[in-house]
Amino acid sequence: MRRTLFALMLAGAALASGPTAAQAPAPVAAPAPTPAQAQQTLTILQDPQKLAQLVQTLQTIAKAAPASPQPATAAPKPAAAAKPAIVAPNGLGVQLLGQVSAWSGRIVAAAAATTAEVSDAPLLWRALARTMSDPAARRTAADGAWRIALVLICGWAAELATAWALRRPAARIEAHAPGPDYPRNAWELLRRLPYALARLLLALIPVVVFAGIGNAMAGIVGGPSPAAPLVALAAVDSYAIGRAILCVGRALTAPKAVRLRLLPLGNDSAAALMRWFRRVTVIAIVGNALAQIVLAIGLPDAAHDALIRLTALAVAILATAAVIRFRDAAARYIMGPAAIPAKVPEWRRGLSRSWHYIAIAAIVAVWLVSAGGVSARLDTLDFLIGTIAILVGARVLAIVALGALARAFATDTLGTGRLRGIEIRAARYQRVFRIVVIAIICGTAAVMLLQLWGLEALGWFAPGKVGGHLLSAVMTTTIAAFLAIVVWEGSNAVLDRQIDRLRETEPARAVRLRTLLPIVRTGLLWTILIVIGATGLSEIGVNIAPLLAGAGIVGIAVGFGAQTLVHDIITGMFILIENTVQVGDGITTAGLTGTVEQLTIRTLRLRAADGALHIIPFSSVVTITNTSRSGIGNAAVSVTVAPGEDIDRVTATLVQIGKEMRADPAFAGMILGDLDLWGVDTVRAWGATLAGQIPCTVDGHMPVQREFNRRMLKRFAELGIALGGPANIAAPA
Repeated sequence: MRRTLFALMLAGAALASGPTAAQAPAPVAAPAPTPAQAQQTLTILQDPQKLAQLVQTLQTIAKAAPASPQPATAAPKPAAAAKPAIVAPNGLGVQLLGQVSAWSGRIVAAAAATTAEVSDAPLLWRALARTMSDPAARRTAADGAWRIALVLICGWAAELATAWALRRPAARIEAHAPGPDYPRNAWELLRRLPYALARLLLALIPVVVFAGIGNAMAGIVGGPSPAAPLVALAAVDSYAIGRAILCVGRALTAPKAVRLRLLPLGNDSAAALMRWFRRVTVIAIVGNALAQIVLAIGLPDAAHDALIRLTALAVAILATAAVIRFRDAAARYIMGPAAIPAKVPEWRRGLSRSWHYIAIAAIVAVWLVSAGGVSARLDTLDFLIGTIAILVGARVLAIVALGALARAFATDTLGTGRLRGIEIRAARYQRVFRIVVIAIICGTAAVMLLQLWGLEALGWFAPGKVGGHLLSAVMTTTIAAFLAIVVWEGSNAVLDRQIDRLRETEPARAVRLRTLLPIVRTGLLWTILIVIGATGLSEIGVNIAPLLAGAGIVGIAVGFGAQTLVHDIITGMFILIENTVQVGDGITTAGLTGTVEQLTIRTLRLRAADGALHIIPFSSVVTITNTSRSGIGNAAVSVTVAPGEDIDRVTATLVQIGKEMRADPAFAGMILGDLDLWGVDTVRAWGATLAGQIPCTVDGHMPVQREFNRRMLKRFAELGIALGGPANIAAPA
């Protein structure tokens, strides 16, 4: 960069020697209107404030204009009811479309103006040719060249000496930078940031020394031409600014100091990016320096503007070439590290394939708009410095914000008390918070860049403008989404805590609540999504009343068409809420008997005694007989003895068996009372039937009944008591 700038400064000194020969005024064509009218119109168009006042005045006149009168012969029509518009005429969506149309028109106008004014570029070449054709001018240029060279050489010597003196502190900073070479998260990158900034400050000190020495020498060294000191100052300032820009770029990419790199790049990519950045910077600096020299020696403003436009064109071409050079690397970064194509979202794959087209279109649009702003003295260097400052500031702010966010949600920093559950739930939204922070930083940087590039972006946020409406819509939707997240996570936290509490004290209720949990969460989620969607549509100007009415009609139609499903769900919810059955209960329903294995919101799974699994929809459940819910199960006693047996002896034997079983430790916990013998239940020709029951627990009535029958058969056999039945009827003679 030193050699290139030095050669160009010599050419500038040559131009500085002949200001009188080059001061040929540019011809001005006489406009059709009067000069006063043209100057007044030009003043209004170039002044943003006056132009805004003119637009506001025209809008006021348009709103105040009366509607065209109806013909006198037309008969008056009855007033018809106004139909509600689907999209509000002054809504956010309409304003966005209008703003995009205005941008397109402005870019087209800038392209036309730029194309028309590039024809002034030959003015610079003709001025240089006229200057160098004069022998006296050549001698003056040579004298001014060595003086300017002396200024630059002294400044470079001071810069090199200062850099040599600071080499050891710079090496210590690079050696003590914390973290691995390639940071794994934003927190490690934030820890690296102070060291990178310290290294940048050390790199800028020699540049400041050069600027100080160069400005001092430019004021001391004179020359035969009064423009020589101005040219020297332009050379010194341009070189110092270029060196500062390169130092900032080197701080971000750090091609030779990987532990100070602030961009997620490999060594080869960082070195390549720095090379392209250096090329763009050198072109912009040299072009701006020559443009300043043109003004310093008194050449026409048209030559200065043409040189700035050509420099902007060269920068745009280099930027486009850099986009093409890094399109594959950027596409891999967009796809994500070690991404499997099948699992990458479609929008990321599409962006990775088309991002360079979008970037090239943006570069062309920015060049057109910036070239159109040359008349306001928005030089290429101003664009370059402002753009780099905004991008670097956004990157540093992103490192600080994302690093603090990563540290706040780190696993080892979460608490252990009652708030740990809330912190864990909040940590789930770390990715969402990252996206929001990145969106805010990128949006702010984009607005500042557009303002710098001449699109008057800050004016969009004036009252009644599209930017204010957009910001209000985004804020309203964001607040609605935040409240929805709070409601969602709060309800889930309450339900989970209730289930955990009931799991130890009332397991049955915990199971029932866990069964209801999916339907509750699904309903709550859909409610939240509908509210957020309606809020967003309302903010962009869409009338949601017809949409809500249509959704109600569709809901009614779906309800009629799915009556059985709705019946299943509603019945299931009430059965679960009323705790009619639980898993493990023995029930009889829909003509089937078995043990409940599983309950869902729509079906009941019943395991029969033969092992068959019955899946019963709740719409088929009319009555439920739950034999496990009362807590008491009765062991049935029923025996038929042969005719002629002593009923009192049989009764006493049965009572004795009941007392013995109640005294048996194996059955004492299952039996709740003595045998309740009701007496003779039926009398038949083949015998008399005695009936009764033994009060037992729910789980013990069947074991008690089986054991009682076993002991009864054994005791009857010992006592010779005969059992009755149809086989005991005597055959006819």
